[in-house]
Amino acid sequence: MGGLGATTKIDIGRLVVQNVPRGTPAYDAGVNAGDEIIAIDDYRVLPDELDKRLQMYRPGQKVTLTVTRLEELKRLPVTLGSPTEDRWMLEVRATAMPEQRTHFTSWLR
Repeated sequence: MGGLGATTKIDIGRLVVQNVPRGTPAYDAGVNAGDEIIAIDDYRVLPDELDKRLQMYRPGQKVTLTVTRLEELKRLPVTLGSPTEDRWMLEVRATAMPEQRTHFTSWLR
């Protein structure tokens, strides 16, 4: 499955881009937060079916993403990447006070 690398949300029945991290296919193509995703390769993308549509493509495949930005339609060429997952790492700061370290340890249990 190909991926855009942007996070989206459904807002009043519209599929809206929420965040576009640097280094993602969406960022490289010029997708902006606030853009509404309308279609991929001229096929309508329903708000709750973006992942279903992206399953039709593979990483490295070039597609045209149609978005609306401030009421203007834009066709953006995108080379899809691999789907990404959010990754987080928790660590104790070297300057953490003993009470903060205790809270951290108890939170992990």
